[in-house]
Amino acid sequence: MNFKNLYFLLIAALLTFSACSSDDDDNQLVGTWTYSFDDVRANAASSHAPFTAALKANIPLEFAVREGYTITFNEDKTYSMVEEDGTWEKGTYTYENDILTTTPTSSSKDEKDTEVETVKVTISNNVLTITVDKKSSYVKEDGTPGEFFRYVYEDCADQLQGVDVKDIKITKAELLINLKKK
Repeated sequence: MNFKNLYFLLIAALLTFSACSSDDDDNQLVGTWTYSFDDVRANAASSHAPFTAALKANIPLEFAVREGYTITFNEDKTYSMVEEDGTWEKGTYTYENDILTTTPTSSSKDEKDTEVETVKVTISNNVLTITVDKKSSYVKEDGTPGEFFRYVYEDCADQLQGVDVKDIKITKAELLINLKKK
């Protein structure tokens, strides 16, 4: 086999493997995933240790209402989510380079929730870990305290006596959800 033929064969093989990598990602994601509240944790950091501890304790509480939650990703790029109370949502998804984007198309809720969600996802040993950046819930774009900031501050107010709220800087607030494949 001459060099030119070998070169084209090598290029074809590389294209085949790179074209399948997205399919492999999708194939790993396809299926039904479930979790319990025990599978939710937080990754947080701030400029004050007591606030960081309270932040780690409070971030998972935002998600506590979804006990018994399942999500099914289908090969046709559709998904369905069902909560223990029967609340459901259906939509479409894309999954590429560990980034999952879901777009709801219908829901059992009265209001139409059409908010597109984009999260970082890793899959290992039949465990799907979703990482949700929650920093915006605690700090607004202008740097002022966000919606959940005061709840966390109240939880550790005794340990933060004399510390001005403006002096607390949150550098990380992530919700990590581990779902297990059924």
